Amino acid sequence: MTWRAPRMIAWIGTWRATVNKWIPAPHEIVREGFIVIGGVILAAIVLSRFPALKQWIADQGTITLKDGDGKTTLWN
Repeated sequence: MTWRAPRMIAWIGTWRATVNKWIPAPHEIVREGFIVIGGVILAAIVLSRFPALKQWIADQGTITLKDGDGKTTLWN
């Protein structure tokens, strides 16, 4: 049974290295968070500057929800 121990330890080391590649580092998570927040802010600025674009997006009906009165709930 002693011959399996080194192989098992090597396998666990390989498994940990693989899992560590899947899990991002904290600085990568923060970076992606800043990218997402920046995109949301940029989209809000663009939509606030172009009311026609805002209305066009609302008319598409793909990202908006309409209430019982037919008003879009994301823009009103």
